[in-house]
Amino acid sequence: MNPEGPYPPPLPSAATVAGYCRACGKALDQSSVRHAMGAIYCQEHMPMDAPQQSTASPYTSTPPAYTEPVVNPEVSPPLAFVLGFIPSVGAI
Repeated sequence: MNPEGPYPPPLPSAATVAGYCRACGKALDQSSVRHAMGAIYCQEHMPMDAPQQSTASPYTSTPPAYTEPVVNPEVSPPLAFVLGFIPSVGAI
């Protein structure tokens, strides 16, 4: 919000506020909300390089396919257990 300028005009009392513009702070109803880069903007302040709304959520994706863990033959868990009992050697 611009502290020197006037405050943005409020919505009519019948409209429900769905969010506020990140740039100017104007109250927006559901029909005037524009999402871009994880923020809400009004039509006037919508970033030009922002992609249009998509139905897919950017926070979810398909999980990767399961792969078997890689086994290292040089690692010995029993040896690590025994060496853990020797002071100052367990950290090696």
